[in-house]
Amino acid sequence: MKSVRAERIKVKIGDLWESPLLHVLLTKEDDVVVARCLDFTVSSHGEDQKDALKSLADSIKEYVLTALENRGINTIFDPAHGKYWRMYNELEAKQVMSEV
Repeated sequence: MKSVRAERIKVKIGDLWESPLLHVLLTKEDDVVVARCLDFTVSSHGEDQKDALKSLADSIKEYVLTALENRGINTIFDPAHGKYWRMYNELEAKQVMSEV
């Protein structure tokens, strides 16, 4: 697994709901890009970063809708393991420093 990029994204479900900024870690694994939402422990993949992020957004929408349908919205936040947060924080710091 190779770290690729740290992103902060918002996901919208029509006009009903918009997420706060979510932490997304993009990694390269084998021949695919994996996108992990560290706030929900939801992941998806694609052939490139754009495809992986679109697939992740769709997965997050389903995750949120399922939580609403099952009255589990109070337990929706499920942070990822610490190793992914460390990777994310390191990448984000590098990205910020490269823009300075």
